[in-house]
Amino acid sequence: MTTEMPQRLTLNVIQNDQQARLLRGVLEAMSDPLYVIDVQTYRIVLANKAARELGIGEAQTCYALTHRRDTPCDGRNHPCPLKMVQQNNQSAVVEHIHYDKDGRPRNMEVHAFPLLDDDGRLTHMVEYSIDITARRQAEETARKLSRVVEQTPVAVVITDLNGTIEYVNPTFANLTGYESAEVIGQNPRILKSGIHPPELYDELWQTISSGEIWRGEWCNRKKNGDLYWEEAAFAPILDEIGQVTHYLKVSEDITARKQNQETLHRYMKELETQNAELDAFAHTVAHDLKTPINVIVGYAEILKSRADDFTPEQRWQFLDKVVWNGRKMNDIINSLLLLAPIRSQEDVTMYPVEMGQVIATVLERLARMIEAKQAQISVAEEWPLALGYAPWIEEIWMNYLSNALKYGGEPPVIEMGATTLADGRIRFWLRDNGQGLSYEARQRIFLPFERMHQAHIEGQGLGLSIVKRIADRLEGQVGVTSEVGQGSTFYLELPAM
Repeated sequence: MTTEMPQRLTLNVIQNDQQARLLRGVLEAMSDPLYVIDVQTYRIVLANKAARELGIGEAQTCYALTHRRDTPCDGRNHPCPLKMVQQNNQSAVVEHIHYDKDGRPRNMEVHAFPLLDDDGRLTHMVEYSIDITARRQAEETARKLSRVVEQTPVAVVITDLNGTIEYVNPTFANLTGYESAEVIGQNPRILKSGIHPPELYDELWQTISSGEIWRGEWCNRKKNGDLYWEEAAFAPILDEIGQVTHYLKVSEDITARKQNQETLHRYMKELETQNAELDAFAHTVAHDLKTPINVIVGYAEILKSRADDFTPEQRWQFLDKVVWNGRKMNDIINSLLLLAPIRSQEDVTMYPVEMGQVIATVLERLARMIEAKQAQISVAEEWPLALGYAPWIEEIWMNYLSNALKYGGEPPVIEMGATTLADGRIRFWLRDNGQGLSYEARQRIFLPFERMHQAHIEGQGLGLSIVKRIADRLEGQVGVTSEVGQGSTFYLELPAM
């Protein structure tokens, strides 16, 4: 540091007592401490009012000014201004810690000047001190705050009023992949992900421009193009008079939290779906097993109580119905056991499916219903080979055909066939002559608990929602084309051999 005061002072400056009194008055009026030290005795021979208020009194030694009152300055802990002046024979500026009269340390900036006699010999040293305690405390606070900002685990960005970036901390660089030099002078829009609507940015700027803090979740894009989520707070920085000078953004990376939330949400949806399917299975057991059980119990009670009232041929007919309904129950239970793993089985062994054989089995299983409905069914003579899993595909046809028999015309007229699509996949289809479906019904028919004509049919069977899940596991696709009054065509698309 430098000073504009003369580098040397001589005793002949003071000409008379009047000047001495004037000089004394000036010294007493000074707000900064000023004192004179005898270089031979190290004693203070003159101290102004400000010095005395600091605890610096005349007749004290200069040792009392140091941070250790019992030892002189040795130049190791604090530079000694007296020695510096003696060695260089010129003024010096150093920093010392002085203790005031209450024993409190004060940071002082000491300006020392040599005082020479008429022969040019150093006899005294003049010191005046400026209290820089508040400045040093402010600097220390700023240093601590700077270290906090530099080491904090959250990203910090400071911009000017136009949004130009003036500062980013290391966490920002680690998070985004941008070095500080790459973003200083840039606009934060370089991080823009493109997924937020313009209205969100408008809301943010309106909030912070009005002096308020905006908080929310924010998606940005890293230098390498990856998206990341952050929980951010945008705030204005105000000066001493309350004017906005800069904008501050503090944000925390919450990408992992968002991913965990999405995973949890997906698991919750899957759990809801599985619970819905369990309900569907329960409805199936309650409804589809009820009828054959009643038949078996009914005929068994008749044979038990009135067997002698019937001919042997009639008794055999009764037993035949018991056996048939028992097999029907077995088929239903096997179907439930077959479809239950669909909720969790990820890998399915696919192999060529002889669709003609599958259709023949389905027709056999539904033979009594076909006869009761007097349905007219035409089946393709040849079927292309497709990849799949025959037991599951059989259940899809069972569902399609039983629905066509239930909801078809009077009598049902049903056609079953296959078409090779342009992409090489095979579409297996069943066309009925029912009432057809509206657009709204077509959008919902493969959802759980939906029925085509809920008012007329009780129960749901395995449901078209299960059909869709089977197709998904088989890398296939199900759907329906229909118009009201023109029947419906349900299909299953599978990969071809």
